[in-house]
Amino acid sequence: MKKIILLMIFLLSIASVSALVGHVYPDSMKSGETTNMIVTFFNYGSSSVKDLQVRGYFPDFDVRTTSDDVTVKGGKSARAYLVADVPGNVAEGFYPVIVSSQNEDGVRKKTHSWVYIYK
Repeated sequence: MKKIILLMIFLLSIASVSALVGHVYPDSMKSGETTNMIVTFFNYGSSSVKDLQVRGYFPDFDVRTTSDDVTVKGGKSARAYLVADVPGNVAEGFYPVIVSSQNEDGVRKKTHSWVYIYK
């Protein structure tokens, strides 16, 4: 019986931190400029997600960016700020951005989004 209770507590703790949701803003950027990106997270779980490292990657023009570590308390939201330098030679159009977040406790989240680059 004790093992079953410990197993249930373990499974609940995993479920409480794996419900991390992220969104990326803005959805458009100007070619040749530096843009501040905001990644919002909402933790539907009850326990905090600490020291979340957030990274952004634009694979089509090989731009990478990283934010400071973020803590998202249970039932709360938090923001991470990324600074992206969009090269001036990028043609106008939609481009994918991959935002990944992880911490040392094994919480991992990858969000794929699209950003419109204009001249």
